[in-house]
Amino acid sequence: MFTDMKRGVSGDDIDNEENSMRSLAHLLLIMLAVSIQPARAQGWDLVVCAEASNLPFSHKTEQGFENRVAEVIANELGANLVFTWVEPPFASVRDHLIDTGQCDVIMGINDGHPHYLTTVVYYRTIYHFLYLDTSGLDIESFDDEELQSASIGILVPGRGGISPIAQSLSRRGLANNQKSFTVSAAQPNPLLQLPAAVLEGIVDVAVVPGPIAGYFQKVLNQPVLIKPVQPQIDLPFVPMYYSVSMGVRPGDESLRDDLNLAITNRWEEIQTILDEFGVERLPLPTPAVSGR
Repeated sequence: MFTDMKRGVSGDDIDNEENSMRSLAHLLLIMLAVSIQPARAQGWDLVVCAEASNLPFSHKTEQGFENRVAEVIANELGANLVFTWVEPPFASVRDHLIDTGQCDVIMGINDGHPHYLTTVVYYRTIYHFLYLDTSGLDIESFDDEELQSASIGILVPGRGGISPIAQSLSRRGLANNQKSFTVSAAQPNPLLQLPAAVLEGIVDVAVVPGPIAGYFQKVLNQPVLIKPVQPQIDLPFVPMYYSVSMGVRPGDESLRDDLNLAITNRWEEIQTILDEFGVERLPLPTPAVSGR
């Protein structure tokens, strides 16, 4: 699956030589893609990279909240919305599609992601504890004593990497309490497997991104409690929150700027969609973006 922190996992490890070669290839692809960008006219195609089965974010039925937000943005820009389904749903595949101009935008990407030009942030969220409402638990911090005897489920990437949650548990000697759930491209809507494991009694507590927690409790109407992880920064410095933007290929400042204006103009509508999907968010001011 896409290996961004908003999905609850971290990126792949590669050696320095391979990284250098990829960086050079990436730069050449960007130069080619930008050079062939056509001028936009009314009714142009806004091509969005999306996952075919990763609710609540995206789905081939276009019922994920990122699909809905993309529709609002395309409408504001006077564009025809076209989805390119990323198969297999890996970050490397998505990045290649963006680099080569086979799609223009990824809707949910970490703010400041090094592979993209990113827009203004359109939501900021935080990891949540999730447990049965009949469990008697009351957990808000990794330091809560109840975690010492609890089984704790976390999401881990299918291709390596260490999540911030695993770091925080290990630092407290809770690694043996951890039960890892691999994010697998072979499984539909794989990010929902962990909260489902709480319902089934496989784990006592899950630590999941805010969009997953809110969707599971409020939209799927499951009998769970959700609590944002406190504090927001786990010392020495592991952020429990992250800010989400839209991403375009480096060099495409024109599209990035158009997206910024569209996000600003349709801010309230976008936030309403996030509310409908139960996306748990931290406060975020409405952006102010001047026209060009």
